[in-house]
Amino acid sequence: MDRPWLLHWYTRSDVEKLAAAAGLTTVSVTDEDGDDVGGDATSWCFRLRR
Repeated sequence: MDRPWLLHWYTRSDVEKLAAAAGLTTVSVTDEDGDDVGGDATSWCFRLRR
């Protein structure tokens, strides 16, 4: 079955705001190798804490 795709693109700042709105704080933001990433990165992994 074919289905339309709906993709959501968020910046790092957007993700941090969404997390804060949910009562979470950012612990770290890393790349796939576990290295810290800058604010202009397009791929990252967030570690959050409540």
